[in-house]
Amino acid sequence: MLRKKLYEHYQGEGRSAHQQRFMYCLSVEEHRIRMQLLKKLLSRVINDSILLDLGCSEGWYTAWTSEKANHAVGTDLSLPRLRRAVQESNTAKTSYVLADWDFLPFKEGSIDIVLWTEGPEHSLNPNKTLAEIYRVTGEGGLLVTSTCCIWPDSVYHRLIRSKLRKRVKRKVISTLSSGHLTDFTPSSLRQILSRFIIQKEIYLNMPKIDLPLKATFSELLRKRLRMPTAIIVAKK
Repeated sequence: MLRKKLYEHYQGEGRSAHQQRFMYCLSVEEHRIRMQLLKKLLSRVINDSILLDLGCSEGWYTAWTSEKANHAVGTDLSLPRLRRAVQESNTAKTSYVLADWDFLPFKEGSIDIVLWTEGPEHSLNPNKTLAEIYRVTGEGGLLVTSTCCIWPDSVYHRLIRSKLRKRVKRKVISTLSSGHLTDFTPSSLRQILSRFIIQKEIYLNMPKIDLPLKATFSELLRKRLRMPTAIIVAKK
């Protein structure tokens, strides 16, 4: 039931807006900075690879990586976004698949690089998603991921925020427009990536002090925070 609600949420969100145009053309500078960093990291490793772009949205990364990769495959849960990807970002070296990232329709070890941008915070079960990513990634393959809602490790997060998040997870799909289901700290992010060997970590906008209820009050006041972001490169 929860997975069905999540599917319906992303169909509606996909119909209402062009996500990547909003994030990288119309939205705040931090999205564009993240995209530049990801492209810089990817440009060093994508030559002659088979790349999987999880949650590809309109396929901007998929098409860009296909310029150097042997082939790039984009998957998304939103059919409206995939239709835009086929129209806007389709090349001879791209493919697009409607798929849930917890049940990937690919053979074990068939992918060289998995790109999972702004993904972990949207996952119903990040550990399950990472298990699927690990399964389809070949030996020596790479996972390049980024996620927001990264907070400093703190007593407040461990004892209060993380427990409250678990209690309301079933409600946020229908009430939280961003679709964020999980908050991470650097240590909890490393924990879910424990199957992989982390090679590089980049943290953007990371506050030194985690103020209690800061994010909650900002949402109530409709004031946008510059959300901390992590970019991680990990090897199987």
